[in-house]
Amino acid sequence: MLLTQQSLPIDKPLVKIVTPILSDGDQEAKVAELVEYWDVALGALPGVADVVSGKMRPGELRAKYVYATGLGFEALAETIKTAREAFPETWRDILTVGLARIKWELSDPQWEGVALFAGRIAIARAARRRTATLIMYLLGLPTDPKHVQELQEEVYATYGRKLPSPLLVPTAV
Repeated sequence: MLLTQQSLPIDKPLVKIVTPILSDGDQEAKVAELVEYWDVALGALPGVADVVSGKMRPGELRAKYVYATGLGFEALAETIKTAREAFPETWRDILTVGLARIKWELSDPQWEGVALFAGRIAIARAARRRTATLIMYLLGLPTDPKHVQELQEEVYATYGRKLPSPLLVPTAV
């Protein structure tokens, strides 16, 4: 079965990221490439191995971690794309090391005003952008300076917090 934009079981923002990858060349090779991207990213995240082994259900993962929500997956897709484009030789290491260092728990205060509003996962486009910006910023990936400034001034300052320091310097990976 060929994977096409119409058959992709994902939201429109993910389609925008995935479609250019699938649009040219050998579909099997392209799908294998996408599987590699997600294997690298998901392999670095807490709880995924427990779901694969059957120790945890996917619903438990979604109830515990930001990345396991629709918003989180969209932000991860953007992060994977940025890592691949900015660091084509070391993106695997950046994702493996960097994603494992992030505190993904929904209870972590860094997500309030970013991916969460009043303790609930947000669905707005701004929340998706803020979540992707925070993840990329924490990984030391290129981010739009206006979006980082927005995180600091409109989100973190509002909650009386300071934007955390990046967890990774990609050139050092």
